[in-house]
Amino acid sequence: MVVEAKRMAFWIKDEAGLPSRPNLLLVVRPMLHPKEVKFFLSNASESTSTEVLLLVAYSRWRIERIFQDTKSELGMDHFEVRKYVSIQRHLILTCLSHLFLAEFCLKHRGEKPRAHRPPGTHRHPDLGLRLEPAWTMLSSTG
Repeated sequence: MVVEAKRMAFWIKDEAGLPSRPNLLLVVRPMLHPKEVKFFLSNASESTSTEVLLLVAYSRWRIERIFQDTKSELGMDHFEVRKYVSIQRHLILTCLSHLFLAEFCLKHRGEKPRAHRPPGTHRHPDLGLRLEPAWTMLSSTG
């Protein structure tokens, strides 16, 4: 991804109306979509490089994806507890399960038996049935 990024320090007022410590505003515009502008606020120090700020800003998607997978695939959504320590333990076990399954799939997936080909009319090897492509079935029913 190629982006144009600008950063700027700004100060937020505290309860007394005085400026607090400096914060950073990061304005990012993808070069392929120049009308799309994203804004990120950070409490990192001013010495933090723009590259690090961009890495952190765009790593949020990975974290949200991990939580989505742990909820939908590994049972985190079915777990109800009353104590914070219980949630921590279950989340750690769920993330370890996720890591184990990901590594297991990578190791045992293997190669595909044939080259990638576009879908078409072909025989299913197990059933001996002749399968028609989806577009043929849709056009014949419509």
